[in-house]
Amino acid sequence: MKVFLSFIFFWVSFFVSYATIHTYSNQSVLASGKWAKIRVKETGVCKISYQELKSMGFSDPSKVSVYGYGGNILEEDFSYPKVDDLPAVPAYDNGSALFFYVKGTTKWFYQKIYRCEFNHYADEGYYFLTDSGTAKRIKVDGKYQAMDSVPLVNEYLYADVYHKEELNLVHSGRVWYSDIMHKDDTKSFSFSVPNINKDKDLMVLVSSAAYSDKKTILNVECEGMQRSVSFSLVQAESHVRASLGAIALETKPTSEQISVNLKYLGQNTADYALVDRILLNAYAKLQMVGGYLLFRNPDYKSYFDDKYVKFSVKKAKSTTQIWNVTDPADIKGVPTLFAGDSLVFCVNHKDLQEFVAVDPDGSGFVSAELVGSVKNQNLHGMKNVDFVIISHPDFVSEAERLAEKHRQVDGVNVAVVSTEEVYNEFSSGTPDATAYRWLMKMLYDREGGRKYLLLFGDGCFDNKGILATNSNPSTAFVLTYQSFMSLDETSSYTTDDYFGFLDDDEGGTKGGNSNANSKMDIGVGRLPVASVKQAKSMVDKIINYIDNSSYGTWKNRVLLVADDNEESKTSKTKFFSYSETIESIIYRSNPAMEVKKLYFDAYFRAVGSNGARFPDLEKDLSDAIDEGFSYLNYVGHSSKTTWSAEKVFTQTQAASLHNKNLGFWFTASCEFSQFDDLTISGGEDLVLNPDGGAIAIYSSTRTVYDDRNDRLNRALVPYLFARDEDGRPYRLGEMVRLSKQSIPNDSNKLAFVFMGDPMLRMNYPELLVSTDSLKTDSGCLTDTLRALSSVRLWGSILDEEGNKITTFNGKVHVTVYDKQQTLYTRANLYDTEEQILENRFAYTARPNLLFSGVAEVVDGEFMVVFRVPKDIVYSYGTGRISYYAYDEENGFDAQGAYEDFYVGGSDTISFSDLQGPEVALYMNNELVTRSVKVHETPTFYAYIQDPNGINTTGAGIGHDLTLALNDSKEVVVLNPYFSYDMGSDNSGYVRYQFPELEEGHYTLTFKAWDLLNNSTTRQMEFDVVKGLRIDMEELALYPNPAKDKVTIRVTHDRPSEKVTYRLMVFDLGGRMVYRSEPASDVTDGVLEFDWDLKMSNGARLREGSYVCRVGITSTSAGYTEKSKNLMVLPQ
Repeated sequence: MKVFLSFIFFWVSFFVSYATIHTYSNQSVLASGKWAKIRVKETGVCKISYQELKSMGFSDPSKVSVYGYGGNILEEDFSYPKVDDLPAVPAYDNGSALFFYVKGTTKWFYQKIYRCEFNHYADEGYYFLTDSGTAKRIKVDGKYQAMDSVPLVNEYLYADVYHKEELNLVHSGRVWYSDIMHKDDTKSFSFSVPNINKDKDLMVLVSSAAYSDKKTILNVECEGMQRSVSFSLVQAESHVRASLGAIALETKPTSEQISVNLKYLGQNTADYALVDRILLNAYAKLQMVGGYLLFRNPDYKSYFDDKYVKFSVKKAKSTTQIWNVTDPADIKGVPTLFAGDSLVFCVNHKDLQEFVAVDPDGSGFVSAELVGSVKNQNLHGMKNVDFVIISHPDFVSEAERLAEKHRQVDGVNVAVVSTEEVYNEFSSGTPDATAYRWLMKMLYDREGGRKYLLLFGDGCFDNKGILATNSNPSTAFVLTYQSFMSLDETSSYTTDDYFGFLDDDEGGTKGGNSNANSKMDIGVGRLPVASVKQAKSMVDKIINYIDNSSYGTWKNRVLLVADDNEESKTSKTKFFSYSETIESIIYRSNPAMEVKKLYFDAYFRAVGSNGARFPDLEKDLSDAIDEGFSYLNYVGHSSKTTWSAEKVFTQTQAASLHNKNLGFWFTASCEFSQFDDLTISGGEDLVLNPDGGAIAIYSSTRTVYDDRNDRLNRALVPYLFARDEDGRPYRLGEMVRLSKQSIPNDSNKLAFVFMGDPMLRMNYPELLVSTDSLKTDSGCLTDTLRALSSVRLWGSILDEEGNKITTFNGKVHVTVYDKQQTLYTRANLYDTEEQILENRFAYTARPNLLFSGVAEVVDGEFMVVFRVPKDIVYSYGTGRISYYAYDEENGFDAQGAYEDFYVGGSDTISFSDLQGPEVALYMNNELVTRSVKVHETPTFYAYIQDPNGINTTGAGIGHDLTLALNDSKEVVVLNPYFSYDMGSDNSGYVRYQFPELEEGHYTLTFKAWDLLNNSTTRQMEFDVVKGLRIDMEELALYPNPAKDKVTIRVTHDRPSEKVTYRLMVFDLGGRMVYRSEPASDVTDGVLEFDWDLKMSNGARLREGSYVCRVGITSTSAGYTEKSKNLMVLPQ
């Protein structure tokens, strides 16, 4: 966009008449009356005819008022004053048209020369029209007074700029470039300065950037004068995409037409240079051209004493007016003397003044485009708001649905406002991200207290949609704050923290303030939704999480994933060290959490033609995600689409997850959540995944540094499982706020974004499980678990004050572990035994599971009986018992851990049992007695029973539950996939989903051991058939006949896939009387739902016989259906 502007006053001058302390109206002017919104593309005098005003709906144009302040970018430093709401703009009415001063989106200011700042959010400035109230008109201030002895000013300093926004090299930051030049390319840029003064030097300032790994030069020529700027070298492997260069040139003009010519002297064909802006300052004679002339002259500004000057404008008319537009909200007519063709006026020029000469009969006025009518609104009237959701207009209904859930559950006051409403009251209707911040500051200044902000919509570095196409539309639904740096990937950033910097001395980069030093005063989150469909599924996901209906031990689990730092030459284990520290912080804040470590170097590293991979790690990570966890912490390398060079976790996986137990994810790595790029990131896919993924993610958007990532990680973790002052888990937005607050003067943290609902609390249990006693078979108290001993464990459910919850009736999961052991990573990246021993990493874990079972909780108490396996580590040491309990009816759950006992030694009891366990094998819920056909990712089940229990410790060599295919020497250890039956210590089952298998015939060998180390081996055969259609194994109706309701039970062979169900009921005449699609989810292959025997119209079915038809659809395996007769009894 080429901008031809003269003088536009520096933004601060707009507020000359306003106090420096922020004050806010209790009611916006938009709260009542009829309003229309217009926009303008440039600064100048706008003319709207009466006819145009009538077409906008104003029957009496003489009553129309103008409000607003146009399109200059808002000041980001809150130590500067700001006009509140919409100020009235004085206008001139000549009886046939309205004339008023408007501002476009280029902000001009004087610093030795006139310079400018562009609005990177918008290309147009906005104003509002209304016929309510008394119209504010421009009036002449006083009478002309002759002053013959003062300086005569008959020229002004003209300013113009060339700037186009075409390229953003790093897809980050607010500075855009254009006019790319390669080796020896030339470009010419033309300016026109009406009535230029040829006797005074003009100045040209060229700001540019260039890329080359050698010294290159940009030659600048204007009016015969030539200057050059050289650029610093840019290394290809660096994070810098180009180096900056600027050059100023002064010369005398020879005509009104000025050409600036550039030539880039690159050395390689890959070298290039880019233009940021070309700024021109030149003196011009004060002569009218067209309908208006903007002018001011800084040469006559006096900083200390009152100083009057006389301006003389040539080629004026008797109808020409002079307006003082220094303060756009208080424009005044200046008394003038018209003599000949000159218009003369005298003013006090102590402070630099800006004027416009206006000829109402002239031409070339700024035109206004009608945007549309504006509904009444009053954000200034909001009070006692706890949570603000700023939503793109398309998503407001879904944002309101989320708000209502928080109102009901949290009892908080939630306000949902659209981005347009915020712009209207806080940035004159012009899109500007700082408007969001001003809304929150108003609430913060008025009320203080803890508040939260949710940005409901995706954002983009391209806030204007410059690069958008029909096939790749803009994702700038809710604006992003972008840093000033746009050439260095490590210095450029986007941050939503900006909207939480609400103190007067925070935010921006002027006056010594910086975003790195600012502290977040509120919790801020973003939902990066880009469609109504995404918005709906995101809200569904959050509401389901708030409902907290998914119970299980996953809530106790924390996953620590650490990269092997392959790229480092000196410190390949530091990510493991970081993770060990995180574990210790977690245990200090909540000892009941169960930490599972997935350290890359602890796994076999397979190197192939496509690079290195960790296949076993990938499987363990996939299984852990499927099982669920409260929190995942990844430390290592990543890109926007994948974790680590070995691609342990990818964006494709993130988008296709079907886990129903959702956790909060943190990634101390680079770029994984670059939500503001043109393409979606892995972090976004995790959050937006409608079938699983993450409930929220705290992750980086740019290149970041591991040591500072670790600081942020250590600052976050203490709040994860701690309680706030109300005794509740911290809200996620508060955790993020506190973690960043604790790290002052750190720009690295600004690159981390929180994508999620900041009002959410983590769903880990709030009640406690206590161990009351451990006893032997004989009833004696014991503090030691010995091999083969039988143990009785008693426990209780307590509130946070230690009182037993006698109303708690449900189930408790009890997991008993052997002693903590020191394990070592493999040092995969080293070759010799000496190197391996020197570079392996020692870490702690409890790899040996002694028992995992479920018991009934009655009136807040429970008892568990189990036998300690023979395979333990016989030396004595501290064991661990982990608990998770839930009462589904009352919506309670509880957690706990106990380590005040020992494991070691052996019991003296002897056994004569030499028989292995009883084993039955199933595939996809079907008992296998012959070869069966299955799809590519079948689920294997083994039901195991033995009077002396099942060995799953992993401590004894060769005594694991194992699976092998086709006589392979590689076996899968299934210990973690085993669970005891409810209340049992001698029977349970293994559930294991295969990774994708190739088509063909397989023989599966399964081996199980009891606690006495007796084994049983079973085999089964199956055929993998690619594209096998989903099979409904059973359709059951009960009771049948039915009187009040019927339960429909469906089993199928896709237990780990999300399947859509459809129920259709027909009478014997073939007429459909009922149809529904029950909520679907990933299940274990069984779905049960109730039907109240009412037809689609709400009426109850009559007595008789009906046909129930159930259809099931899998996205990967097609559709199938079954029917069954249902007899309905009379009521």
